[in-house]
Amino acid sequence: MKKYDICSEHLLVELAENLLVEDIKHSIELIRHLKAQKIECAIDDFGTGYPSLTYLKNILASVLKIDRSFVTNIDKSKGSIAIASTIISLAKALNMKVLAEGVETKEELDCLKMLGCYDYQGFYLSRPMPFEDFITLLA
Repeated sequence: MKKYDICSEHLLVELAENLLVEDIKHSIELIRHLKAQKIECAIDDFGTGYPSLTYLKNILASVLKIDRSFVTNIDKSKGSIAIASTIISLAKALNMKVLAEGVETKEELDCLKMLGCYDYQGFYLSRPMPFEDFITLLA
């Protein structure tokens, strides 16, 4: 941050759920350290590992990311709807943002909106692009 003069409020570090639970005490301390520097933290691939809800309340992350495996064809799967809905409710109850990854169709997007998820990543919104193309898009 110092080397490139980056404001910490503009950073978000994504930490994979399975890595967080490997050494939960270290993970909690790491996230506390990042948050003290005003760096937001997201738990990536949430729901794919074996997290303890006890640990989740202590991690203090800002964002839960719904794994793509629950988003793909969510509009056709009662099971995926139930899991995504639970993750969304849990995030909101813990005062966290929730983001769905891997949104590839309008139907998936509409279903997630209906469930109360309003932040997304995926090919339906945009394919990956070079930074220069992104700047042009914003202009």
